[in-house]
Amino acid sequence: MVAEDEAINRLYITTFLKKHKFNVVEAGNGEEVLKLFSEDDFDCIIMDISMPKVNGLDAAREIRKREQATSKHIPIPALTAHAFPEYMKQCRDAGMDDYLTKPVNETELIKKIAMVTGSI
Repeated sequence: MVAEDEAINRLYITTFLKKHKFNVVEAGNGEEVLKLFSEDDFDCIIMDISMPKVNGLDAAREIRKREQATSKHIPIPALTAHAFPEYMKQCRDAGMDDYLTKPVNETELIKKIAMVTGSI
């Protein structure tokens, strides 16, 4: 899943992923993320931390809370324009598995997904 409120950024990331043969579901805010998460299984959620309705940090916390009743752990790399150590710590504290900064580099995106999903 790609969770990003800016349509152009979502398209950009989705295009990269589809080029690499990933199936992609898109969400424009954290509320949509939580709805989709409750309806389907995902291998990874690339999540912007600054989205309307429910931000990415709160959505990640809620996903981690829901996972406690299961044996699942969905990888959630954070996506943000803020490349400061305090933002990285906030992401980790919210239960996110890794950190990507915008603008997203295609090679780095694919490497991060492979790393958090354990496919490398």
